[in-house]
Amino acid sequence: MKKIIFGLLFMVAGGLCFTACSDDDNNGNQIHATTPERVAVGTYSGTYTVSWTDKTGSYTETKDGTVTLNAADAAYTVNVSVDAPKGEKTPALSKESVANITYVNEGFAFSNMLVTNGLGTTFAGTISEGGALAMNFTISVKNGRQVVTYKYAFVGQKQN
Repeated sequence: MKKIIFGLLFMVAGGLCFTACSDDDNNGNQIHATTPERVAVGTYSGTYTVSWTDKTGSYTETKDGTVTLNAADAAYTVNVSVDAPKGEKTPALSKESVANITYVNEGFAFSNMLVTNGLGTTFAGTISEGGALAMNFTISVKNGRQVVTYKYAFVGQKQN
């Protein structure tokens, strides 16, 4: 009986010696050859849709603007610029903030969830494989005793 048990143990141990992991690795090759902050850099021109409610009513305006993405000194920055034509109620906006960026499939996602960033609010956006950028953020502005919250939605295309 001992010979049978030892024989079985020897066969099991011998079988385990010849097992290995599959060879499905990519030998160190990365899916994306460059970092996302280098690929997404550029100026995106498009339109902002701004909506808000104040004591006089609810409003929506569409205005031209840009989002510029920069990568310098190991920091990824988002520059937001919104035109404010004369006679419109929405304030002009020109601010800059650092952001986190990552690949999402063949496009990108970027964000900064700290309200202490340069934009003064949390923001998030996506960039498609074709270079279309979509971004949303909300800014509150004190107007006398009233605080007005402006909701910005940007849609634009990469120009570079």
